[in-house]
Amino acid sequence: MLLRALARRSRTAAARRVGILRNSGLFGAAITWVAMCGNEGSQLVHSGARRSRASVDSGMSEGVGKIVLGSKSQTRQDILKEMGYEFEILPANIDEKAIRVPDPKDLVVALGHAKADAIQQRVKEESKHVSGKVLLITGDQVVVHEGRILEKPENEQQAREFIRGYGRSPPQTVGSVVVTDVRSGKRWHRVDTAKIIYKNIPEDVIDQLIKEGEIFYSAGGLRVEDPLVAPYLVKIEGAKDSIMGLCKADVKYCMGEACKE
Repeated sequence: MLLRALARRSRTAAARRVGILRNSGLFGAAITWVAMCGNEGSQLVHSGARRSRASVDSGMSEGVGKIVLGSKSQTRQDILKEMGYEFEILPANIDEKAIRVPDPKDLVVALGHAKADAIQQRVKEESKHVSGKVLLITGDQVVVHEGRILEKPENEQQAREFIRGYGRSPPQTVGSVVVTDVRSGKRWHRVDTAKIIYKNIPEDVIDQLIKEGEIFYSAGGLRVEDPLVAPYLVKIEGAKDSIMGLCKADVKYCMGEACKE
């Protein structure tokens, strides 16, 4: 009930916090992945453009007819828009807890592939009349802290535990980008990491973060863009977009590789 009630607030605040972060200057082993096809009830939502193309800066060719983002994350949508992409949105509603891989880098890649598996066929069928390549972007992120892989906090107690620990030792984000050519089935992926160094975050601030609720939608309850934690952020080692859930450099690389085919 708590998470459902808080979901209504997350979308409107996300774009505001992206701006805050921007202004502050601070979002191969073979893997066998599990294809989880729990995407009933999801909708293909337009991002505001009739056709999916990209700007010159994105490294895309004119041979791309459509881009689909397999995520409902407002932050990831904002990052792609900042890069100049126009795209459609089709969330991949998989059971992420059903996919367990001990290495965090392998885990986020496996989850990115699983999300692509869940919606690739649907995107292909709904793009039959599109000229050019149809590319699907998926990915995932976890936080690694003191040897543990942290995902979205399941309750208030877990959220407190996660956030209290970040003043003790720095958390690291591990994120993947997976790009799929839905017609050929070929895929390209990259993994990026970044470290965040915090001072101790006071209990009253943690109380406010929990009340606000958006930490329940972020891996490790980690939201560097939140103004409540800004005074306690010492430095970021890595790319801010990577920490926010989608590394621009990795997106550009994978999209470029897909366009070479």
